[in-house]
Amino acid sequence: MLRFNLDTLRSRGFDAVTFSDEELIRAGNNIFGLIKLFTNRDFSLQDVTLKLDGDGTNELFIPMPIISVESVTVDGETVDTGNVVVYNRGIPDDREKPMLVLTSGVFTRGNQNIEVAGLFGFVDGNLPPAPLMEAAYRLIYLMFEPLVDGSGDGVSPSLNPSEIKRERTDQWEYEKYNRETVGPLFDNFVTGILLKYSKGSDILFGGWV
Repeated sequence: MLRFNLDTLRSRGFDAVTFSDEELIRAGNNIFGLIKLFTNRDFSLQDVTLKLDGDGTNELFIPMPIISVESVTVDGETVDTGNVVVYNRGIPDDREKPMLVLTSGVFTRGNQNIEVAGLFGFVDGNLPPAPLMEAAYRLIYLMFEPLVDGSGDGVSPSLNPSEIKRERTDQWEYEKYNRETVGPLFDNFVTGILLKYSKGSDILFGGWV
C-alpha cells in the first residue's frame, strides 16, 4: 500500500531524473516496514473479520483501533449491534484502548469464538497520522543517504540487524539492536514521534482463556 504522495516527495527534492517512481514506492514500503518494527503497529486501513477469545465478561478488547464495526457474532450467533458500545471516539481518543462493550449479555469464554467484522486501523482518514507521515518523509532521506562518502569512510551495517552487538561510528556507539537503542540513528524529532506512536511489545489484547 503506497502511503507516500509521490508529488509531495518530488516537491521535497526527489526529482524524477534521479529517483524513479518504483524506487520511491519501494523505499516507502521499506520505511513503513521499519516503522511497524519500531512501533509494533501497522498504520493502514484493514477491512477484516477478527477472531477473538471471549473471557466471560461484557468487554472485548480489540487488537487495533476501530474505525467501524459491521457485525459481531458470539459462538456463531449474531449480536444486535444496537447492544454493542463501540469505543472508537476521537475525543477522548480511544485508539489506545479500542474495545466493545455489550449492554446485554457477555462474550462467552472460548477460543476464537468471537467474530468482529469491520474496518480497523491506526489512521487519520485513510492515511497514517500526520506527525507520523512527517517522520516517514524524513526517514526516507536515510534510504538514499550514501553509506560511504567520497573519502571511502563510512558505516557498513550488519546485513542482519539482530546480529549487531556493538556498533561504533564517529558520532555514536550503541549496543544490541532494539527499539530502545536504535533511537540515536534518527534525529530527535523522528525518534520522539516513533516513541509517541509505539504500542510496545508487552500489551496483550483479545483476552486469555
